[in-house]
Amino acid sequence: MDQREKRIYIMDSFKLFEGLKKHRLTDRFISDVMDPNHHINLYRFMNENNIPPEEYKKWAKYSYPSDIDGKQRDTRVMSFIKDAYNMPYVPGSSLKGAIRNCMLNAMLTESGGNEKILSELLSVPHYESRELRSTLNKKSNELDMIFHTAARTDKANNALNSIFQGLRISDSRPIPIEKLTLCCKTDITSAGKENKINIHRECIIPGTVIEFDVTIDKKYFPYDENSLYRFINVMYNNEKSCFLSKFPDIQPAQGNLLYIGGGSGFVSKTAVYSLTKNHNKAVELTKNILNMQFKGKHKNDIKVSPHMRKCTKYKMRTYDFGLCRVDFQLMT
Repeated sequence: MDQREKRIYIMDSFKLFEGLKKHRLTDRFISDVMDPNHHINLYRFMNENNIPPEEYKKWAKYSYPSDIDGKQRDTRVMSFIKDAYNMPYVPGSSLKGAIRNCMLNAMLTESGGNEKILSELLSVPHYESRELRSTLNKKSNELDMIFHTAARTDKANNALNSIFQGLRISDSRPIPIEKLTLCCKTDITSAGKENKINIHRECIIPGTVIEFDVTIDKKYFPYDENSLYRFINVMYNNEKSCFLSKFPDIQPAQGNLLYIGGGSGFVSKTAVYSLTKNHNKAVELTKNILNMQFKGKHKNDIKVSPHMRKCTKYKMRTYDFGLCRVDFQLMT
């Protein structure tokens, strides 16, 4: 991290060690790294050993601006997934999973939820974490049967019977490296209070177009792009009503909206708020699940759970993590 430039350089390991070897600094570098009482600072190491910036910058794979200050020097930086050529991309499985979750939420919302599954989950004492986790897995498998209508085998729970055999989504096309930036994870309360977390994520900057190839085989997957738009919108509108509306309006957005990627939050990746129209019951179940995962940190959730909205800032504007607009275009 170059604090003068406010820029982070991600080093290429091979180029770094070739450069250190050239300056006869390999042993010193390894000694510093291996010393348990010494926290190596690569920027300081370069300066102390008289390696000029114009040289060590050539050892970087890529770089981006950073707002990490001196108080956040020990922050964790979570890298974006990259291909063999070091280009960022979004796995097709991530988009497919997000669409599947939209479909599940929409189907539950339109049918009035599933009070039976909700009651069974609420009947498990929240302190019985093992039992609750087991029940969650069982009920998740039950809900998954909604999609097992392809009738390719006699066993209903066989994955071959899933309609998603007919929805194929490629990994995204490579995303230009200059579309990467570094964003601080910021939790925002329903009162609008910001809490910066000591975690930064490599993120794709707002406004970037990410392209996938989507193939629908109607033999197994009985929906078209218009149906997918409907599922996406039903889930987002329900999430907005049950969860997002409890917080300040962070990011004005229009279109067919879904959340995708790490850090986008519990509600966008689950179906709890679609199991029931009773908001208080949904909050109670969510609180129980999160208390199991985070050892009681959500025990005071009352009006909404989780009690934080997952956000970040880019160029002084606040954004939801992972919020994307989806558009399908027929290939000619």
